[in-house]
Amino acid sequence: MNISEMLAKILANENLTVEQKNTPTAYFDLQERRLVLPMWKDMSPTLETMLVCHEVGHALFTPLDYVETIKNTPDISHILNVIEDPREERLFKERYPGSRKDFIAASKEMYDNDILGIGSEDINSMNFIDRLNAYFKLGTRTGVKFQKDEVDFVRRASATVTFEEAKKLAFDIYDFLKEKAESFEASTLEQIAEDGDPSEEEDFEFVFSGKGEESDQDFDYGTPATANGEQLKRLITSKTILAQENKLQEYAANVGQIQYITIPDHYNDDPIIPYSEILSTCDEMNTGVALSNQFLSFKQAYGKQVQHLVSLFEMKKSAAEYARRSVKKTGYLDTKKLATYKLKDNIFLQSMVLPEGKNHGMVLLLDWSGSMLSGNTLGASINQVVQLVMFCRSLSIPYRVFAFVGRKKDLAERSEYDKYTREHHFNLMELFTNEMPLKDHTRMVEALLNWSVARAYSLSNTPLAPALIYMRRFLPKFQQKYRIDKLNLIAFTDGGNTSRIPIDWEAYTVYIKDEVTKKNYLIRKNDTKFDECNSHYQILKDRYGVNITTYYAHTNGSLSDAIEESGWTGIVEDSMIDKFRKERFLKLKGFGRDALYIVSTKILLAGETEIGTMDSNMTSSAIARSLKKTFKGSLKNKVLLENFADSIS
Repeated sequence: MNISEMLAKILANENLTVEQKNTPTAYFDLQERRLVLPMWKDMSPTLETMLVCHEVGHALFTPLDYVETIKNTPDISHILNVIEDPREERLFKERYPGSRKDFIAASKEMYDNDILGIGSEDINSMNFIDRLNAYFKLGTRTGVKFQKDEVDFVRRASATVTFEEAKKLAFDIYDFLKEKAESFEASTLEQIAEDGDPSEEEDFEFVFSGKGEESDQDFDYGTPATANGEQLKRLITSKTILAQENKLQEYAANVGQIQYITIPDHYNDDPIIPYSEILSTCDEMNTGVALSNQFLSFKQAYGKQVQHLVSLFEMKKSAAEYARRSVKKTGYLDTKKLATYKLKDNIFLQSMVLPEGKNHGMVLLLDWSGSMLSGNTLGASINQVVQLVMFCRSLSIPYRVFAFVGRKKDLAERSEYDKYTREHHFNLMELFTNEMPLKDHTRMVEALLNWSVARAYSLSNTPLAPALIYMRRFLPKFQQKYRIDKLNLIAFTDGGNTSRIPIDWEAYTVYIKDEVTKKNYLIRKNDTKFDECNSHYQILKDRYGVNITTYYAHTNGSLSDAIEESGWTGIVEDSMIDKFRKERFLKLKGFGRDALYIVSTKILLAGETEIGTMDSNMTSSAIARSLKKTFKGSLKNKVLLENFADSIS
């Protein structure tokens, strides 16, 4: 979010939709509650701030009736514009007094740069609404003068509060100019002397603290035309408004097409394959073959590690609750302190209030792509997922585990983004849920560890983005069902998302426009690295306050490429690579996530140390080397667990 967008949302006191486009000028859509800003270039911060404040003023104080009035009586558009602008700006400055200096400075800049296109033309040779527009936007520095029969309109324009007053004045001015056009009688400019200025008699002050000035010239309303309609058009058309629009176009940078993509939350089909269906499929494929008792072996290898994570989590959770404790006065006298009433003010009983702990919940996404088979990344990730499931079951934390996988037969059909989102071209395999019986839980662990699930559901591409989009629909229901206060979303993957948004590659900049948060999320810019999934993560955080942790498993190849593919869009520094080589994992923050881990699959597989594997005939040096090698992965995994406990507690 850029400064102008942030400023607009803050000042408007509402979650406006703010877009930047290749548009000549800024404008506010009263019906859609949408502020459109140009891609400005070479514009001073003062002028840009003033223009944003001006449009926010419309958002705050200009009603929808403005649009209807212009639509029904287009002849009044320029007149109403000249009157409504100073009204909403004046109300804006009353609400935000600090903005006055920006308006004053911007007024001087507009005058110096001839934004209204007056140039060498005599301002007093222009029609009334042009002089009125110049007066309110540039002040008395232009030397603008008004006829005696115009001064009352100026006074009223400076004092309008409601839009109804502004609209009534606009119609009155229209009738006044229509009468001028019909009569073609040149009005004589009467001197408005200092002692005869009505503003002094009525304690009236123009917006820029200016008084009407005397003049000995008559205003030229033009020579008679062939029809009064042409003369009226000249009187109600503002050259300064048109000139301002043209001048501001020069500040609008033509940076190429800007595309905004809105992604619907709904799907026509539910992509979830229930765990019961997965177990049935695995049973059919293993007919006559007894499943091995790998779950017991797994618990023996990783049980202590899980309990270590449970202890860390409980400790950090208790510490957080203790930090939120407070002392409450009961209102009852403490009889033991009565004797000290002359020395101490606090002689009342107190009680320690400890807030209830937050309810946690966990949703895990596992990459079920073909590349996960490389370097046993899938096996390492399954080990971690099963450990986290054991962790959740130990603490009675609600959880869901999904494996996201693409449907190969649909890949060729994915052409339009609307089709891509509404007809899921991916599946979410439900591997675990806190509602499944212990028997099914054990069967699923066995089916994962002996690769039955992998044989039943082949691995394909990496539809991470569709899975995250579906989480918009799933997470709030999951959160509400279990009354979860702190929801954790954890993803395991080894590669970048392969189901990208079909965007216009000729567009210079592409945003995802979220209708719920009213924010724009950058997913492509020609001169900036980007990652689409970062935006999807950030949308989930902004919508539901979910805590997001992702693991990017690295087996071999370039570490720099792996870091960039994980979603990191900053500069890959040598210190990051050195830290990974030392710790075998790297913890990064930002990019829509609370923690992004680049992890070696070796420490993901590390379990408890098996001293019994040592040979009694080994030399002392050989035993030392073996112990060092054995402990290396286990200790680093415990460091990783401690970091993970920090992330989710």
